[in-house]
Amino acid sequence: MTSVNNQCFIDCENIDENSAIYDFNTKVLKQGKVNMSQKQINHIGSILATDLKNFAESNGNFSNLTANEVYTHLLNNQ
Repeated sequence: MTSVNNQCFIDCENIDENSAIYDFNTKVLKQGKVNMSQKQINHIGSILATDLKNFAESNGNFSNLTANEVYTHLLNNQ
């Protein structure tokens, strides 16, 4: 575990699959290879669809549809 700016994360630079590395200095996100089963992909799709449905039903602002906007809105309107 490494602590940077009071945020903890696991050092995963040597993990090739299903990983992402965020460089806090350059603000660059590097995504690794993705290796998921069809069942995992379907489950993630279901979660995202449910979250977007909840966003719409709670009067979310679709003019700025970003992941940050959706999940901040959902967090604030639970």
